[in-house]
Amino acid sequence: MKIRILMFVLFLYFSISCSNNKDILFIESPDKSSIITVITESDIRYIIEGKHRKVPSSNYVKLDISRVSPIGDQIGICWEIEGYKWRLVNEQSVLISSKLDSTLYDFKEKLERTEIGAPSFKEYLHERCVRVSVRENRVDPENGANLIYY
Repeated sequence: MKIRILMFVLFLYFSISCSNNKDILFIESPDKSSIITVITESDIRYIIEGKHRKVPSSNYVKLDISRVSPIGDQIGICWEIEGYKWRLVNEQSVLISSKLDSTLYDFKEKLERTEIGAPSFKEYLHERCVRVSVRENRVDPENGANLIYY
């Protein structure tokens, strides 16, 4: 009887822990002066200015990422660019709402396109810019930012 109870408790624990599909990623700028939080809950993603473990009341965008391929799930970021503290893109995501201060932070829904219409991360290959592969725990260039998963 005790074994059955223990098995039930373990089953319940793993069922509950596996159903919590919430990932938190902190992206720290190379000079450590800025942190961007990415909270992903199933097909919804929040990109938030600053370090947060839950969605605040301001300075975030809410995205539908149901159309984002797991392989192509990349975020492009440039810090201190054209008067903004940061510019960010999450290609193929759909903007649900934005509560960002648009005078300080620039969120783009689409990448620039090549002559043939293909998306290009070219604008995110400059100094103070990175491409973060969210699901692969990778950043390019490697020394361009620190990734901290919570």
